[in-house]
Amino acid sequence: MAAWPVYEEQQLNAFQLVKEMGLAAEIRIDFKRVFKMESGDTVSSEEIGQGIRTVMEESGEKRRKMKEWKDMSRSVLKKGSHPTWR
Repeated sequence: MAAWPVYEEQQLNAFQLVKEMGLAAEIRIDFKRVFKMESGDTVSSEEIGQGIRTVMEESGEKRRKMKEWKDMSRSVLKKGSHPTWR
């Protein structure tokens, strides 16, 4: 997954996926632009290409982490794993 947030909560979601969880590659996460309400900043083809290359090069590690998160999520949803679902 490549993160390229454009609006509002996408910035936080992208930060979590890239920096905290390690599940995505960054194309651009630019908090200053959003908070200062600046616009017209174009993402270059080099930035996009670098983000895609990162996804391809780190796909093994990202897939491993994604599988861990998938397995954790499924275990939570199993019947009886949540106290209020009994």
